[in-house]
Amino acid sequence: MFKKNDFKKFMLASILLTAASLLGACGDAMNVLLLKKHVSRSEKRMEQKLKKDAALEVDRLKPSFMFADDEKYFKNHPMLKEEFFLLDRYKYISSSSASNFLVDADSNFIVYDKASAALLVFNKFGVLADRVKLNFGTESRILAPSNMIRDINGNIMMTCSILGRFYRFSPSGALLNSTEITENQGSFQKQMFAVKVFSNVKYTILAEMNSRKLFVYENDKKLFDLKYENLSDDAYIYFSPQNDIFLVDGAASNILNIIPSADAETKKTYKYTLKNYHGNKILKNSDGQIFIFRKNDRVIEKISADGRVISTYGAVTGGNITFENNLFPCDFAIDSSDSLYILDDKNYKINVYSRSGVFSFSFGSYGKSASRFLAPERIIVDRLKRIIVCDKDKNSALVFNSKGEYVENYGNILGTNFLPHYGLYADLHEKIHVLDYLSNQHYTLNYNFQFLRILNDTLAKKTNYPQNFITVNSSAGINFFDLNAQKCYELSPDAKLKRIDIPLEITSIKIEARKIFVKNIAGDGYANVLGLCKNEAGVYKLDVTGRTVAKFKIPEKGDAYSSIASDMFKNFYLISREGNKILKYDENGSAKGVFSIDDPAVVKKNALSMLTFCKNNSAFACDVQQKKIIVFNTLNGFAVDSAGALNDEAGRADLTVLDVALNDENIFVLSSAGGNLLVLKYKLTDYFREGVSLFSRGLFQEALVAFEKHKRFAGDSAGPNALFYMAQCYRKLAKSYEAAIIETEISKKYPESHAAKRLQ
Repeated sequence: MFKKNDFKKFMLASILLTAASLLGACGDAMNVLLLKKHVSRSEKRMEQKLKKDAALEVDRLKPSFMFADDEKYFKNHPMLKEEFFLLDRYKYISSSSASNFLVDADSNFIVYDKASAALLVFNKFGVLADRVKLNFGTESRILAPSNMIRDINGNIMMTCSILGRFYRFSPSGALLNSTEITENQGSFQKQMFAVKVFSNVKYTILAEMNSRKLFVYENDKKLFDLKYENLSDDAYIYFSPQNDIFLVDGAASNILNIIPSADAETKKTYKYTLKNYHGNKILKNSDGQIFIFRKNDRVIEKISADGRVISTYGAVTGGNITFENNLFPCDFAIDSSDSLYILDDKNYKINVYSRSGVFSFSFGSYGKSASRFLAPERIIVDRLKRIIVCDKDKNSALVFNSKGEYVENYGNILGTNFLPHYGLYADLHEKIHVLDYLSNQHYTLNYNFQFLRILNDTLAKKTNYPQNFITVNSSAGINFFDLNAQKCYELSPDAKLKRIDIPLEITSIKIEARKIFVKNIAGDGYANVLGLCKNEAGVYKLDVTGRTVAKFKIPEKGDAYSSIASDMFKNFYLISREGNKILKYDENGSAKGVFSIDDPAVVKKNALSMLTFCKNNSAFACDVQQKKIIVFNTLNGFAVDSAGALNDEAGRADLTVLDVALNDENIFVLSSAGGNLLVLKYKLTDYFREGVSLFSRGLFQEALVAFEKHKRFAGDSAGPNALFYMAQCYRKLAKSYEAAIIETEISKKYPESHAAKRLQ
């Protein structure tokens, strides 16, 4: 029982606790209300700030001012034709002998006359002012000149696309440089040789890589030599069991059967005939039938001696897919009884076919166990019908008997070294196995420490002994070429190292550096010259003397591109003849993008040419079919700003564009029409920005005139921005009626534009 005083105390404590909780709840509620009020005030302040910033952005009206939707409505550079000049009015020059020209800082036209080998200098009114005879030294003239450009000292540079030469002349016509353009630095001669040795019981073939020649010998007597332009380090010689000679160029998927032929009277072999096949590997069986593997198609063809395709093995393109024909070959081999073994790296199996082409059996599967495959890539079937499969991921060779039953593994003894066409392995029985993947040969050697030591020491010196030059002969000897010492060696199976004598005919070869034929040039921004090569898939950087500094690879040969140009950021561009594509590269030759000009109303297909950049990085080019000059805005890719028809402006229907040049914001077009040579002059105008500049300086009447010009030349593409400025000019000039008319036009024509929203 509570006492009376205790009960009073209890009630008082309860009342105090309730009051405290109510006060706490009220405090929380007040805090929430105050926080909401603070957040609301912050949001209002932020909204007011955004409105103020937007108003300031609109009212700032500086020369660089643009609305956010400016690119949508605004064309950047209207183009005006000023005049055209008839350069041969007094028959100074024939239009047939002119193909390029240059414009100097004073707007004088400098035209190269191929007939007289002289530079004709016309003043800015088209009147001949000077004739500069070019001194070519021992040469007479430039037969096929490229475009002309100037170096930083005002000297004139151009190339000849027929002779492969670079020329630089002083303004007075003195010849400063006449240099052969070569792939190497300068036009020196290579005197080093690089030899791969291939031999069997009958022939020895020396492949000299620098001259791209094959020298064929029999019993140390030369039979003949032949030149193969695409001879590379990866190419090899396959000798068939019948001693046929096949040159296999896997990179080009090309196989040449070299057939020696003898003189009818002397019976001496001195010439040859060639038979061509398409593929990456070839083997020949005892019946004279050949098997060719086409790697890209994943197909193996069996071809009879008379050239008929007997059967095909590989990827199925139609019909029923069965276990027998579901194949993705990566390599193949033939055994001594002419059975065919196909290695499938996708299904991890080997299909075996009899001599007549009938499917016999299949074996193999994926897995990490000793008898399974992880990444099979090569196969060999030796004379004992052992099936040897080289597995890249296991770094070993798996050995199976003729029934496909697993026998053992060979360990790879090459380590980190790699021989593209050969393998070296060791087993647990102290045997060394040399595998010749190309000829389907397996050589077994007794373990010899000295042999392995010499082999490893040689392979370690990769700069001295290129691994692509290592070959294996029919006696299991390993041939090396010492690039620095210019010597060939053979390591025999008994670990004896002997030198292979190279005939004087090969060691004394002198090869001139390969010529480069440049058809179009441009400056690179570093006082060097970028040359678009006609016969190579490359752009060459030349110094002012014409010597090669660097080479940049491009997708196709130079004939696939119409011109080369560079911008103010030292990027260079190529115009592809196919599809009006502009390819962009940085100063190091790295691809930066491809831009397509797809509007057929502006540019005809495959007609874009003669790209050039202005100082503000705007670009212009010519449509040689429609006879148009087109200006591009390069702010974001290549967007067409404006275009002008040359025929209409010159009043000539038979006009042909020869060359284009640039001087500040003026574009000059050298063209011919009816046998006459004329120059059209265009001026790139930017009345919009001119008007903005005048407006910001308070010259409202002059700004209004500039915006009127912009509207007149731009037409419907003038956009809401120029109209907005015009309305503002009228307001400043206290012409509210005219301003209201323009503002109404903005609201009706461009209701979604920022200018219309600003007026609202």
